[in-house]
Amino acid sequence: MLFPHENTNDQIYFSRYECEHLLSSHGLRSFELDGHTWPSIEHYFQAMKFDSDVLRERICQAPTAEQAAKIGSRWYRRPKSNWSKIQVVVMTRAVYISAKSHPEVAAAILDTGEKLLVEDDSYDYFWGCGRDRRGENNYGQVIMKVRAKLLEEQQTASTGE
Repeated sequence: MLFPHENTNDQIYFSRYECEHLLSSHGLRSFELDGHTWPSIEHYFQAMKFDSDVLRERICQAPTAEQAAKIGSRWYRRPKSNWSKIQVVVMTRAVYISAKSHPEVAAAILDTGEKLLVEDDSYDYFWGCGRDRRGENNYGQVIMKVRAKLLEEQQTASTGE
């Protein structure tokens, strides 16, 4: 089953931490963006927090997405001053390029139809839905935006415009 969480007719719950899940930011499916090859969406996202080329390279070389996240989330490392304003855009770029680089990821996103996608994280109220399901669900929102873009491109290609 593609979505093992508490799915309903109009919602799909998933976790971005499940490496084998095609909607996961932690899955090791490399893609090229901004002059580098990134092992995962999470690697790219964590590296973009910083201006330091040395730190970005260290994150890029991390063997797993979990380790990339650990390096990028150290409390003593301050992200870019505008990070809170650009982080959703950075994540959107990574998810989109990953989908364009891996047809199976694009297909998984498109296969969700018009359902609400919910990142099922009890502790993350920004990227996930939080324990009380009142979180912002920004990761789910990102995937739904990418889904809309992929559908738009699919429709444009089929009409030849």
